[in-house]
Amino acid sequence: MKGGWITLAAAAVALTACSTEGRVEDRLEEALVAHLGPAEEYDVDVSGLRVRSGEAERVRAEGIRVRPARGPVVDRLTIEMRNVRYDRALKRLVAAESVQATAWVRPNDLEVYLEQGGGLRSVSVSLMHPDRMRLRFRPELGLPVPLNVAAEVEGTVEGRGSELHFVVREARAGGIGVNGGVTEGLSRWINPVVDLSDLPLDLEVTSVRVEGDALRVDATGDVTAFQESR
Repeated sequence: MKGGWITLAAAAVALTACSTEGRVEDRLEEALVAHLGPAEEYDVDVSGLRVRSGEAERVRAEGIRVRPARGPVVDRLTIEMRNVRYDRALKRLVAAESVQATAWVRPNDLEVYLEQGGGLRSVSVSLMHPDRMRLRFRPELGLPVPLNVAAEVEGTVEGRGSELHFVVREARAGGIGVNGGVTEGLSRWINPVVDLSDLPLDLEVTSVRVEGDALRVDATGDVTAFQESR
């Protein structure tokens, strides 16, 4: 799927000369549902469309409560491409000046996602400025913490390529601090907290921070990778 939405977006930009921006937006919305997953709402805006040359000044899409096949529910997702160009003969995107995406993930959605992954139950997630997260849970089999003992870990969230990793700074089990080996084991088990590589956009995380009551993730797309998409 990687690059799939971009390919469809570019194909929509390359519709016949009788196309309108409204029709292109409809096609893009269909592509979002197919490749990003269902959502409560998608809104697509195309501006500066030049169909004959296969170009658009801006393509912007916003999804509310996006539910990807894997990963937590994304409370809000925005994707914006600038100065997009599509080659009709090659049937692929050949240029985009910039590709940016921003996702907001809420603690309750992270809780549901982490519990679904197995190994954790009774998960509680708290976010703290600027980029810290506290995770409380009871472990299942396989975790380096005694069963039926409530564990609490705290640390920072950082981007590593297309992934979000929770870097554990301190950990407690049953109210008692645990050693570094347990902390490392917990990190290996929990991470990646979120993997954006499942989104068909070939994204690299550029910043992670707590904004309001959500975790905000900013990422950029690799335009050279789009040139390989077909």
